[in-house]
Amino acid sequence: KSQPAETQTAEDGYVGISVRDTPEGVVVGWIFPGPAGGDGFNSSLGLTRGDNIDAVYKGNAIDDEHRVVIESAQAFKDFIATLTPGETLTIEARRSPEAVPTASIPKGGPGGEVTTYTITVAPKSRWTGTIKRGLGGRTIAEVPEGEFEALILDLAAEVGVRKVEGGLDGLLPYLQRVQKTNLDPNSLPCVVRGFARPLSIDTVEGEIARLAGRAADGSPEHVGALVAQVLDLPKHDEAARLAAMEGVDLAQLRDDLRGLVAWQRTQISVGGVGAESQIRGINTTQGRVGLHLARLLHEGYAAAAAWEQTAGEHAEAEPMGEITEKVRAAVAGDILFVVVFDDGSIGVVGGPGANTYDMTVVSKVYEPGGDDEYNFAQADDAPMGGNHHIIDLAGNDTYEATTGFAGPGV
Repeated sequence: KSQPAETQTAEDGYVGISVRDTPEGVVVGWIFPGPAGGDGFNSSLGLTRGDNIDAVYKGNAIDDEHRVVIESAQAFKDFIATLTPGETLTIEARRSPEAVPTASIPKGGPGGEVTTYTITVAPKSRWTGTIKRGLGGRTIAEVPEGEFEALILDLAAEVGVRKVEGGLDGLLPYLQRVQKTNLDPNSLPCVVRGFARPLSIDTVEGEIARLAGRAADGSPEHVGALVAQVLDLPKHDEAARLAAMEGVDLAQLRDDLRGLVAWQRTQISVGGVGAESQIRGINTTQGRVGLHLARLLHEGYAAAAAWEQTAGEHAEAEPMGEITEKVRAAVAGDILFVVVFDDGSIGVVGGPGANTYDMTVVSKVYEPGGDDEYNFAQADDAPMGGNHHIIDLAGNDTYEATTGFAGPGV
């Protein structure tokens, strides 16, 4: 059965400000990327974590008649829920002299000059990505009871941690509620199933382990089955993939996702000046990632197998004497075989010594050994679009990406 989910719609309004109840009143807890220009503690509007929120206004009328006093965090959330994209929200806030925005729980306080901040409500879908949108029509099988679930429950009852406050009987439904709220079209089945029935996670693990055991033989069929199962990939369908990409601005998508990956090298969530483009990239992938990965899996293994066969036939050849200028500029070291592909990239069988490869030109490498170096650039700077096949059998190799490239992943 499919996992149920609370879903959001594109018409939901979004402000991107979370608040919390404190002894000092309702205070700003976090300011997310969005119409308030948040980066966590601060916003481009001037609102800051720890500011007290006293009242709000809908529309342009800022007067006593339209003033809505905020006495609790829930009251603020309820008011925000009434807003639609394009409407104006004005927040009346104070920054108390006693405020401590850097505390683990932000602290407000009395006093402070009253300031108003005006925000144009945005569509939630623009700023929240694909989280909370359900599984996108997918069906994920329920988890049968595992080997240890009954034993764990019995032992928990024996030591008195099942029905007490904060005990196991409350924790398990809580995990299920959290997952139900945050399901995503890109959610991995193994993760969804693990949260749905965590005490039977051995069942989920066992299914993956069986596939992993078969994949240990290295055959493309078995490795592909493991990857497809874990990532929940559809069967390769080129017509469906092309149809899904119709109307997509590929250049913008590439830039959006490159910025997302670069940002998340050092951050755990979206943010910064590129936050909107990062989220746009995530949204654009919805319903398309699986189709694209299925194509890579289908065509990549076939191409890799063909390259391994071709290159293997030349793995014991003598080093080539005459090397073209293009190839020599891309490869430092002995070359046993080289082929130029239709896209202008080259395939190389290297010698047993240390070689250096310019992966903006080289798309396929077969290396019998040596301490080799592979230098990558941004993916779309290469004629092969960033896809490479490397078979390196030995050596202490180095993979360098000195630009904003997302990889390499080897």
